[in-house]
Amino acid sequence: MNDLTKSFFEAINLITSFDNETYGIIGRSIIITVLSTLISSAFAISVGVVIGSTKFWGRKNLIRVINTFMGLPPVVAGLIVFLYLSRSGPLGEFQLLFTPTAMVIAQIIIIFPIVCGITIGSVNLKGKQVLETCHSLGFSKFKSYMLLANECRYPIVSALLAGYGRAISEVGAVMLVGGNIQNSTRVMTTAIVLETGKGNYDQALALGMILLIISFILNWVVQSFQADNQHERSQKLKTSKIEKIFSPRNHKSNINSEKNNFDESVKTPNNKEFINYKENITSVNDKKNVDFIKSKKHIDIKIDYTSKNTYYIDNKKKEESKNETNETNETNEANETNETNVANVANVANEANEANEANEINEINEINEINEINENNKLITLKNVKKAYNSRTVLDIENLEFETGKIIAILGPNGSGKSTLFRIMAGLEKQDAGEIFLGDKVSYLTQDIYLFDLSVIKNVKLAIGKDDFALKGKKQKKVAIRKANDALEKVNMTTFNKSHPANLSGGERQRVAIARTLVQNSQIFLLDEPAASVDTLSTSLVENYIKETKRKTGATIFFTTHNPSQALRIADEIVILNEGIPIEKGLPCNVLNNPENETAKAFLQNWRI
Repeated sequence: MNDLTKSFFEAINLITSFDNETYGIIGRSIIITVLSTLISSAFAISVGVVIGSTKFWGRKNLIRVINTFMGLPPVVAGLIVFLYLSRSGPLGEFQLLFTPTAMVIAQIIIIFPIVCGITIGSVNLKGKQVLETCHSLGFSKFKSYMLLANECRYPIVSALLAGYGRAISEVGAVMLVGGNIQNSTRVMTTAIVLETGKGNYDQALALGMILLIISFILNWVVQSFQADNQHERSQKLKTSKIEKIFSPRNHKSNINSEKNNFDESVKTPNNKEFINYKENITSVNDKKNVDFIKSKKHIDIKIDYTSKNTYYIDNKKKEESKNETNETNETNEANETNETNVANVANVANEANEANEANEINEINEINEINEINENNKLITLKNVKKAYNSRTVLDIENLEFETGKIIAILGPNGSGKSTLFRIMAGLEKQDAGEIFLGDKVSYLTQDIYLFDLSVIKNVKLAIGKDDFALKGKKQKKVAIRKANDALEKVNMTTFNKSHPANLSGGERQRVAIARTLVQNSQIFLLDEPAASVDTLSTSLVENYIKETKRKTGATIFFTTHNPSQALRIADEIVILNEGIPIEKGLPCNVLNNPENETAKAFLQNWRI
């Protein structure tokens, strides 16, 4: 281990130790600062993401310590490194004191709490929502943390800039552990101090201006990158608005009609479009023939009245006959080209049909797997499930059973425990007591939906990819794109597939989240008020999509709602909760029209179809 550490330090020394003739003070300052920033940030960002998104004992105290060290005096950091690297220190055998490596170590200690503290603060704002969304979609921990880092990338970049700015302007620590040795450890800040002490104010000012210019260029590059992303978002917003203005009201029917037309053109090459194309060619040829006939009449008239020019006219006839022959050949070539095009379209159709058959086989296999799981676990059971918050009982379910392959609606007033029940079933929270028997594949649509900082179609594709952070292979990508587009079409969001979630309304975002949830091959779906923010027309689309998912996959779908009419339209069974206790359970028509429980009657007394 000591040999490996010594080799690592020697590598850093080799990178940063250069003479004044090759790089000079400026190059040494940049390389030492960049190297220390990258090494420190790699650890600081990882630690910050984990601390900011995880709850554990002593977390608050640890965050307080990190925030305290954000104001660590550089001289203190330099003193600690000096004591460790001195001959009598624990690392004295490596002989790193007064080397560029010692300067890098000191700057790493200074930068780490700054980057880590800012990362923790940014992750605290989004960490819970992002990780819960990733968990509800079945993502692995690695993919979840990667997505979380991507969601917080702008604050993290700001943290890197803050750490770099602190390092490149540092004097005390690098002077203490580096010794300000010429052609070895002298950097811009220490050179400014040295030249000022000598009275060379012009040279000191010049170095100071160069230091400011370097910082300005770095900040300008980062801000330009952020501005470009914002400009791209604004352009996507404008595009989505234009598409929304010019798109027809019944966009879904338009999409279906275009799809049907394309399918018909692929399946039946000799369709009306090809006939029209041939008719156009024929009409063009007829026009040429009419012109030819007119010119021939003109020649005949000329023959009748000018018999002396018979030879000239005969030659003209020969030329016209040649033109007629050429036109006939052109027509034949055009017809051959059409036949070739028809054959090509037929080949494309065959390839498309083969691809569709392969995709259908894959989907059938996936559905069969889910059906096999459902046959093995025919009942979803909750026994003695209890949950309390601060001595307030939220759930108290003695025994509740559901048959798989049905749509179950959970009704109840606010605070009745519907969302808590779903969070426990999805694994986001643990019950205080009791047992729940579910399948392995559970997808959960949270009430407070969250869309990742990606385009609409990429949000849906993430759910298809599952643990693969990037789908590999052309076939997988094509299948994922097709499934994502089909899911968006079900909720009438195909027009916005390239839009950014920030440019969507609340109802549109919810429809995207529904498509992202139901596109998965899960055994159980938990939908917490799936149509709460959706308009009436889109609500019917969402309901049809839910029924279609149940019919095609055989999955069990739970959903919460405050609308009894919606439960009557799509549910196979209804459960009414009150203060965490199931007070009514049965068929929708029986529960809604003739409830046995008095509290259920009071809850439904103002309900009308």
